[in-house]
Amino acid sequence: LERILTNKEPSVPFVASRGVLMEALELGPNSVQKNWANPESTFPLMMRAINIEPFFEPILSGMIISVGGLTESVTKFSSKFFLDYMRALQRVNASGKVAKIGNGLIKLFEANTKDGRVILPLLVTVDRLLNHGCLDSLLQHETNRFADELGHRIRKEISRCSDIKRLMAVVPVALGILHCNKSEIQNTILLFLMRLLAHKFPRIRRHTAEQIYIKLIEDESVVPNPVNVEEATDLLSQTRWDRELGPPGNTRETRNKVAELLRISLSEKDRFGPAKKKVVKVTDEFESYASLVQTAGR
Repeated sequence: LERILTNKEPSVPFVASRGVLMEALELGPNSVQKNWANPESTFPLMMRAINIEPFFEPILSGMIISVGGLTESVTKFSSKFFLDYMRALQRVNASGKVAKIGNGLIKLFEANTKDGRVILPLLVTVDRLLNHGCLDSLLQHETNRFADELGHRIRKEISRCSDIKRLMAVVPVALGILHCNKSEIQNTILLFLMRLLAHKFPRIRRHTAEQIYIKLIEDESVVPNPVNVEEATDLLSQTRWDRELGPPGNTRETRNKVAELLRISLSEKDRFGPAKKKVVKVTDEFESYASLVQTAGR
């Protein structure tokens, strides 16, 4: 990248906003040579360049994959400088840029549906942003649809998903959405969480119960009209959620009680599980004919 921007012979033409980009990346005739492999020095420059319109989406995508990456140093520094950038936007009340980041996150969900390589780090990044309050202005905005859109995208992501890591990463994001100020969205997310509490994978049931318990202990106001939060948290913490959904574990019945205590309406299918398929015995006409021949031959 540095050679593309700085080479004079030959010069690479048609680079959008070349001058602004070079300034953001601190490239010039008198600039100090950079070690682009060092995340501590590279990511601050990337967060300066993210403000340049033609490079906004590619840099946002790259930062998100880095935040949710596997290398500790990359994850550490990308998270730090991305969060620093978001906090700076909050301090100067740059609501337009925060909304732009929010829209960029939703676009990444749409463009990479079911692609675990992108969706998993995206979920990790969104969770960190929600956890640090960086997206509160979007969640609590009266007309912004970010909370609704994010809820829709995570519900779509786990449909028919068997990736344990992605399923687990969805739970804290869903809990983060509960901090929006719209009761209809909160109720939709709570129903979604109740369904995860009866997921076919025991590990997902246990993880969901643990996360809901922690959230209710921290802030029970995320449930609009509960019957008894204390009793619900007792059930969440005391139940062995990795036991069977039906007899003898009956974790689905316990989930139904938790939903009742939190005043979350469940459908008949949610309450009792999918209907068991009836096994229809197919009659073989040749089998009956053979029986007739045997009877006639006696």
